[in-house]
Amino acid sequence: MDDTINIICTMCGASLIPDEEKKIYRCDHCGMAYGSSILFDRNGCVKGSKSLEAGEFNDADVRFRCALMLKPNDFTALRGRILCAAKWKDFTKVDDYTYLPAFRKKNIRERIEDAIKNADEEDKEYFDLCMKLLNDVELTSTSVDQKNKPITARRQRLIEDLNQTRQQILDAEKAREAK
Repeated sequence: MDDTINIICTMCGASLIPDEEKKIYRCDHCGMAYGSSILFDRNGCVKGSKSLEAGEFNDADVRFRCALMLKPNDFTALRGRILCAAKWKDFTKVDDYTYLPAFRKKNIRERIEDAIKNADEEDKEYFDLCMKLLNDVELTSTSVDQKNKPITARRQRLIEDLNQTRQQILDAEKAREAK
């Protein structure tokens, strides 16, 4: 096991220490332990993305979290953890009828804040858009029984804002893929 790599604990932020005997990395601060095989999986983000596409949010989240232990600014992993918290495969299905329980909104917000803090400078705008999208969803989300009610002018503006923000995120993703 390589003890020259600084691996950060996702639970508390302390550095992990290799345990040669057990073939794990452990945190002396909070006690968390991580198997070395998943930490050094060079395809962690690829596997995480496949799990995300399949709707396997817990597996995807573990893979993205481990990728961030090695590279805290990894765009794919930061984005993936936000999507996992929301239980979204991507941003295309987010609309004004998207319902998010309070605990899920809190988790999403924390992950977006973490992404903004850790992202490369050129990626921060993308994660700012993610925060705006979450705020838009909170403003426009409705219960199922309100779907058939008339839409007020204010609500229509909020929905347009949400759709515009979602489109900006999708456009940013396309531009990133084209690089």
